[in-house]
Amino acid sequence: MQVIGNPGVDKEDFEFWSLAVSTIGGCGVCLESHEKVLWGAGRIGRPSTRRCGSRRVVNAAAVTLESESALATV
Repeated sequence: MQVIGNPGVDKEDFEFWSLAVSTIGGCGVCLESHEKVLWGAGRIGRPSTRRCGSRRVVNAAAVTLESESALATV
C-alpha cells in the first residue's frame, strides 16, 4: 500500500496508469476513483460523458488476448 501512497512518479502519471490498469481489469470502483482524481486536476473531460464505451472496448480486448493465450497452451 505504500507504493500507492508514494509511487515515486508524478501523481497524475500514476493516476493515468492506474486508470489504464483498472480499465483492463474492469474494476468500476477503481475506474471512478481514478477518473475523479484526473477530472479534478483538469486532465480529462467529465467522466460521465465518456462512461463505459472505451472501458468496454479495452476490457474486451484484454479478455480476448487472455483467452487466446490460455487456448494456445491447451
